[in-house]
Amino acid sequence: MKRSSQDLQVIHVRRLHKKTTMEDLRAFASPFGCVKRVNLWYGFGQAIIEMAHEEDAAALLAAFRHTPPLVRGKVVELSLGSAARPEQTYKQSHSNPDHVRKEVARCVTDLCSSAARAA
Repeated sequence: MKRSSQDLQVIHVRRLHKKTTMEDLRAFASPFGCVKRVNLWYGFGQAIIEMAHEEDAAALLAAFRHTPPLVRGKVVELSLGSAARPEQTYKQSHSNPDHVRKEVARCVTDLCSSAARAA
């Protein structure tokens, strides 16, 4: 399968520390070139770093070919990825109103269930 030019600019990061932030990932990737976008899935330990140029992404991967990459003190896995689809990006931020609304509704439901069982 042939990768698109846009996919060659994207780094998929796995096994992230649960407290990793988008700023941590920008700081990790910025020495290798311009970071265009970071999508971080909180709670899943994964992110996509989109670099401005293919050469930047290639440089980042090459730099860690023989040395394990560390983000927030934890060894992570890097690979070429593909750009995030729109339905994947909503969950990336705790400030997203849809995400917050769903999380609040889930927590309220859990609390009501717990209270009903306790009564």
